[in-house]
Amino acid sequence: MLQALPMEFWAMVGGLTLLMAVAAFFLGAPQWWQRGLARSALVVAGAGLFVSTMAYVSLIAAVIVVLLPLLLIVAFFTNLFGGLF
Repeated sequence: MLQALPMEFWAMVGGLTLLMAVAAFFLGAPQWWQRGLARSALVVAGAGLFVSTMAYVSLIAAVIVVLLPLLLIVAFFTNLFGGLF
């Protein structure tokens, strides 16, 4: 599964995770604008992780969504379940 995702995905995940780690460090900063920047960096990095994950994993999920009903139909008509249903 790990090799199914391209290298740029892992570069994005690593960079965004690093950004979140640095932003979490600055959440305890004494000045209000530093805390605000840290909160916005967490939101942006979290959204980036979500979007990059959905962009690449949705390709795998789309294949599963298309193939699963077909495989279930074939399994039903070939009596693969052995009379359980």
